Amino acid sequence: MCCCWVCLQWAYIAFLGVLSYFVLTDLQPFTSMSSLSHCEWILVVWFISHIVEELMQVTTNAIRLK
Repeated sequence: MCCCWVCLQWAYIAFLGVLSYFVLTDLQPFTSMSSLSHCEWILVVWFISHIVEELMQVTTNAIRLK
């Protein structure tokens, strides 16, 4: 349990680092999906994976409560 928590904290810090790098160096107005940089793609995939994980936790908790 403790190791998992530590890994999640490091992953969150890495996410914040990549987001900060993107905002400070590569932020430009959105024109099309083909114009996204590598950093933006990493953030999009990472963000979607967080949303999916949260939805899985919500559904799992809802099933457990029944």
